[in-house]
Amino acid sequence: MKLILLHGLGQTIVSWHAVCEKLKEIDVVLYPLFHEINNSDELNLDVLNQQLSLFLRKINEPYILCGLSLGAVLTLQQAVQGSPLLKGFIVSGPQFAPSKFLLSVQTMVFKCLPKKTFDTIGITKKQAIYLMDSIKNLHLQQQLQVITLPAMIICGSKDKVNLKAAKQLATILHNVTLRIINNGGHELNSTHPHEFAQEIHHFFIKNQFLPST
Repeated sequence: MKLILLHGLGQTIVSWHAVCEKLKEIDVVLYPLFHEINNSDELNLDVLNQQLSLFLRKINEPYILCGLSLGAVLTLQQAVQGSPLLKGFIVSGPQFAPSKFLLSVQTMVFKCLPKKTFDTIGITKKQAIYLMDSIKNLHLQQQLQVITLPAMIICGSKDKVNLKAAKQLATILHNVTLRIINNGGHELNSTHPHEFAQEIHHFFIKNQFLPST
């Protein structure tokens, strides 16, 4: 059983390294969201989801998806689309119908940042703004109601923007565990890797996803 980790906007696969160090018994795959994006390419949520779908089609064994923030959005989209090999999913700081006002505020923040801020994540400032704008049309509530895959929702107790959405999502999904990380913010994979890895491990044990010894 593979575990495929999807990072957030503003992160790279490096953000997962500390978590991976504590998951030695799990076959982990780090997926870089922007690895096939050129600076001249159009970038929106559909493009990222299509590229992820192409990547997942190359996997020929069961897998679990785990995404944080933007990675969580993509994870939920994949859960809605469905795949015989997707056996469960974990989302951290998730949004499934985000506030257009909050996204507009985030877009304004991006517009004020210097272009070089985005160099480390592999996309341009313009692409980041277009990507945020595309998320405004996300509405997954109805589709998520029919999903029965094992799921875990993780959120930091101090992540006020996403905590409400996490709790709402926990009432929509049928087979779900909600875990709140005490004193945690949004980027839990970076700030609380030990706790994050523990929750992943518990999810694998609960659903008998670890290889038998």
